[in-house]
Amino acid sequence: METLTTSEAADLLGMNVQKFFRVAAAAELTPALEAPGLRGAKFWHRSDVEQLAKANDESQVYRDCVLAAHRIIAKLTIAATKQFDEDAASLRVLTASEMVDAEANAEQIPLGHLIPATAGQSETPSDPGTPAVAAPQRKEAR
Repeated sequence: METLTTSEAADLLGMNVQKFFRVAAAAELTPALEAPGLRGAKFWHRSDVEQLAKANDESQVYRDCVLAAHRIIAKLTIAATKQFDEDAASLRVLTASEMVDAEANAEQIPLGHLIPATAGQSETPSDPGTPAVAAPQRKEAR
């Protein structure tokens, strides 16, 4: 059974001694040998430290994948924002006469895409200028 000092184990994992102790405690890794005294030297099984290094590498791969996904999402968000800005730049403010024409033609706009009224609701809205739209359904508690 080959053992490592705390310093050697930390070097194998690529971290300092303090971080090694935190990682070892989180992994519930116990020393193979411990010298007497309050601050006695600790020796670790090489196989336990190598297993911890493998787990650390796997979690690093996972973190790298998550980071890559965040970068892709950020790039897509930037691209969508740029496209939105380009589309918004092409919009223009209507003149007063165009607004009057739009209001006059508003009654001709089909409202078939609206959600139909649910049972018990009036199909005719109280305000003739307001289309009937169903309220969201609530699920009953069991």
